[in-house]
Amino acid sequence: MSDFAALWEHRFLAALKALAAHLRRHEIEEWASWFEEDVADYLAAQGPPRQIARQQAVVEHVLTAFGGMSAFKQLTLTNAGGQPLAEANERLQTLAAQLWATARSVQGYLVVANED
Repeated sequence: MSDFAALWEHRFLAALKALAAHLRRHEIEEWASWFEEDVADYLAAQGPPRQIARQQAVVEHVLTAFGGMSAFKQLTLTNAGGQPLAEANERLQTLAAQLWATARSVQGYLVVANED
């Protein structure tokens, strides 16, 4: 794996972990677990031997959270009274954007790696 690919893979995993932790802090257990399982699956696929097709499947799974009418895309963090938490939601949007961008970069790298 090239240094460039390793950097994007590291960023992808860091973004997954950060988003899962943020969701867990705000007691969004279903989505926190979703992304934590993706971390575990991706790490398991790193090998040895490296399982590129399995890694691709994990990245695709992550990206499904951002597609269509996904409940994740509609997620708003609120307090106990149902009022939106502005700062927490801004952080959620930042983390989600980072995850999406890194997932797309890793997806591109894995497509090329799988062709080799």
